[in-house]
Amino acid sequence: LVPLLVGAYAVTSRSAARVAPPATLAQLEGLMQGVFIAARPAIVQLQTLTVSSSAAQPTNHADGSRSVTTVERGRATGFFISADGYALTAYHAVAGQSRFQALTTQQDLLPALVVGYDESRDLALLKVSVSRPVPFLELELTRTLKLNEPLVEIGNADEDLMQPRYGAVLEFVQDSGLLVPTPLVYSSVILNPGDSGGAVLDFYGKAVAIGIGYAISDVRRVSLLVPMQGLSGAIERMKRGAKTRLPGIGLHVVHNPDGGVLIDRVEPASSAFDAGITRGIVVSVDGRDIEWQDDYYSAIRAKGLGQRTILMVKSGTSTQRFNLELR
Repeated sequence: LVPLLVGAYAVTSRSAARVAPPATLAQLEGLMQGVFIAARPAIVQLQTLTVSSSAAQPTNHADGSRSVTTVERGRATGFFISADGYALTAYHAVAGQSRFQALTTQQDLLPALVVGYDESRDLALLKVSVSRPVPFLELELTRTLKLNEPLVEIGNADEDLMQPRYGAVLEFVQDSGLLVPTPLVYSSVILNPGDSGGAVLDFYGKAVAIGIGYAISDVRRVSLLVPMQGLSGAIERMKRGAKTRLPGIGLHVVHNPDGGVLIDRVEPASSAFDAGITRGIVVSVDGRDIEWQDDYYSAIRAKGLGQRTILMVKSGTSTQRFNLELR
């Protein structure tokens, strides 16, 4: 599987015996449409806004120069988990963002703040400024999902505003690589950019997982879900303001068939961003040749916060050396 989308997830999976024959997409829609309709009012579209300035060529202005302001808009999904405006989303959907707002199904555009996060589980807890109680979803924190169990994720990809993506559980992923060192679930739900952070619901209307991305191969495409089972403690810690980061330099990478790993995304305000890295192929970390995503993340995660790592990044015919601090 070649991971794509909102973060590069290197995964290996473990299959288990099927407990029921898989349903068709039409059957899943018929089964889960009522769940979607009931849950939709608790979903929000997260709109992020990042404003940055950079120096431009000298002009005739009084100070001899001008700044160029760049506005980048992002979009992801979240969902209320309490009537007073607490909401969950994927951590990577809000990481490094300076401002964001939550658009509700009532077309209210509300300010939202990150209260806490846990990067190791790709979770973030938001507090949305609500003026009245809001619909919210009940979390399923104890039950284990079953193979072929029907699911619906509600997301905001493309021009769809809080729309359903139907599917079912395919596999349980025990070793998801070191980028997100937590068990994952593969499903047949079709996720796209903008769906990340959306609630994944079971037949009973409970939030059983969060959608974080997808992966494709020559034979299939799967979505990557973080199950809610066992996350009660993590959510309570985030409510108290806990912010758990994994050591990193701000690069997200995908496998490159011609060698090394391709830089897929650079987080704002990271060591890589500050060093001016925007694109290229990482060919080695601390002298260790890098061929796969697991190679890269294993090398980075082997160090702690404040330590430094040496990256060799190839761009075109040249290769640059970067000495970066893990933050």
